[in-house]
Amino acid sequence: SHPGSMCIPAGERHWRIPPTRKGENSRGPRARFGENRNISSVYAKVPGGKSFPNVYSHKVYLKRVDIGAMTDWAEKRLLEVIGEEDEVVLAYVKGILQAGGSPEAKAIHVTLDGFLGAKTAGFVSSLWEVLLDAQQQSDGVPAALRQAVAAKRQAEGEAGAEAARRDAEAASRREAEAAAEARETARMAEAGARREEPSRERDRRRDNQHGRDRRRHRSESESSGERRRRRREREKDRRDIDRGRERD
Repeated sequence: SHPGSMCIPAGERHWRIPPTRKGENSRGPRARFGENRNISSVYAKVPGGKSFPNVYSHKVYLKRVDIGAMTDWAEKRLLEVIGEEDEVVLAYVKGILQAGGSPEAKAIHVTLDGFLGAKTAGFVSSLWEVLLDAQQQSDGVPAALRQAVAAKRQAEGEAGAEAARRDAEAASRREAEAAAEARETARMAEAGARREEPSRERDRRRDNQHGRDRRRHRSESESSGERRRRRREREKDRRDIDRGRERD
């Protein structure tokens, strides 16, 4: 390992810092860190023999902190400090917060010094003060951020309620459309039945007429046969009378 390497104590997530910016020493603060070295040896190499703010000596336990609130704060604060978005720095700070455990402020300071320079102490100190405040609160939200967090959650709740309302309206529209489609289907079926009704009625009337015709023909056939039978009987009676007269 080279002298410019840095480390973060156990419990923090290791990050690989991207290549140095133009003009920076590749063995400076942006060099790879994560080696298992004694952190005091790293502090000893801080240029100019800088001393760290006293607030760094206080322990922070991230499990007691609302990480979402702190992430939002860090993003806004970094934008104020740097003056522009820096995805590398923001990703590093978010990684520290999301890793949990009990991070070391001095290690964070050393890592960010290559990014923030003279602004490092101000940013890390304010970060540590807010974290210390947050871990004292029952909900893990710093007192200074409570109003902003409440407003954000209210806005999110309203947005969620609005989304739920839109979803309910969309579901209601779908139900109405389905009901209208069902009514239209029923109407078309009824119209089709009405169109078929005359045809069925004609068939029924034709069948009835055929039945009447068959009955009439049968009746006529029976009547004709009866007339013929009676006529034969009359003729027979007449012949019998004529034969009786001839005998007399």
